[in-house]
Amino acid sequence: EFDAYFLEALAADDPAYLQVIRALLDRRLMELPGGTFGQAESQVFGYESALRQLTFGQAAYRQHLGRAVDTFLVEEQNFFPQLPQLLRLAGFKYASLQFQNSGTPAALPHDLILWEAPDGTTIPTIPNHAGMLSCARQWKSYHEVAAQLAGRPAPLIFQWMELWVPGLDWGASTMPYAEAVHDLEATGFRQMLLTDYIQWALGRCDTPRQRIPLDQ
Repeated sequence: EFDAYFLEALAADDPAYLQVIRALLDRRLMELPGGTFGQAESQVFGYESALRQLTFGQAAYRQHLGRAVDTFLVEEQNFFPQLPQLLRLAGFKYASLQFQNSGTPAALPHDLILWEAPDGTTIPTIPNHAGMLSCARQWKSYHEVAAQLAGRPAPLIFQWMELWVPGLDWGASTMPYAEAVHDLEATGFRQMLLTDYIQWALGRCDTPRQRIPLDQ
C-alpha cells in the first residue's frame, strides 16, 4: 500500500527507479494496491478530502505508471458507507477492508463480499476476517491462523508488514515473515498479488451483498 504522492517524488528525484517499478508492474511481479494520494484519514477530514484522495490518487497513478489502481487499500481511518459508490466512480474494481488502526469494520465470516453502498452500488471486497493480520504480529508461524480458516472456499492470509530501522517499531527484517510464508506454502497455500486473489476468489465462493454501517 503506497500513497500516490511517492510517485510524484520519484518522478522528480529518481525517474529511473520509477521505470523499474513500472517494469515490475508490467511483468506482474508486484502490485501497488492503495490508490489514495496521501495517507487518507477521511473519517477525520470529511467528504472533500475523501473525494480528492481518490481522484488525485488515481490521476497520479495514471500519469506516472500508465494505469489506475485496481484494488483499494488504506492503512488509516478511512471507512464510510458511501465508499463503494465513490470507489467505482474513481475507477477501482475491488477493495480490501483491512486497516491497521482504528476505523476497521467488525470481522465477517466471509472470504469475499459485495460491499454495498446506500445507493446500491457494489464492489467485490475482502472483509475484515481472521486471516487479515496486523503489522504488530511478528516472528510466528501461520499454522494457527490457517486452522481458523479451515473449510473456507478461498482462505486468505494477508500479512501487513512495516519495515523500519532495527530496534524501532515493528522491526526491520522480512526474513521471519519469509520463513513463515514458505512454511505455509508446504501445506498448499501460494503467494498471490491482492488483485489476483480477489479474481481467483470470485470464482470459488459466494459473495453476499453486505451493507456496513459506520458504527459497526
